[in-house]
Amino acid sequence: MWQDSAQFGLVVRLALSVTITIATSLGYLIPYILVKLGFDQAAGADPIITTIKDISGLLIYFLIVNALLLL
Repeated sequence: MWQDSAQFGLVVRLALSVTITIATSLGYLIPYILVKLGFDQAAGADPIITTIKDISGLLIYFLIVNALLLL
């Protein structure tokens, strides 16, 4: 519970869990795909992973808040 709201704690927990899972998956898949395509994975992976992770993390958080808190 945070700020006397169990729902808010649930939303933060779900958002963090999903975001970390997606970030971990992207951290593995994008360099793997770049190697298979013949590109240098070190140069291309970090900006791509960071951008996708940030955008998807915010989107996931707002979708979960919208689904659970604003109903």
